[in-house]
Amino acid sequence: MTSKINRIAVIGTGIMGAPMAGRLADAGFQVQVWNRTPEKAAVLQSKGISIVERPNAAAKDAIAAMQALCCNSPPLSSIRILRD
Repeated sequence: MTSKINRIAVIGTGIMGAPMAGRLADAGFQVQVWNRTPEKAAVLQSKGISIVERPNAAAKDAIAAMQALCCNSPPLSSIRILRD
C-alpha cells in the first residue's frame, strides 16, 4: 500500500492537467484524477494513474489536490481535504 504522502489528486485532465498528472506519476507519486469526461483521461492509465468518478474521490487520502479546470467550468465545492 502506498503511503498518503505520495498521493496527489488532479482535478481536470485537459491540456494542463493531463501533462501535470503524467509528470507527477513519472516522478513516483500515486496520482488520482477526475475529469468531466472520463474517456479523455483514459490515456493516463498507461502511466498507472487512477481515474475516479467524482472529484472528492480523487482527493480522498491525497496530501494535495490540484484543480486544472477551464475558466468556464463551474467551481468545485465538493472537494474537502481534512487533516488531523
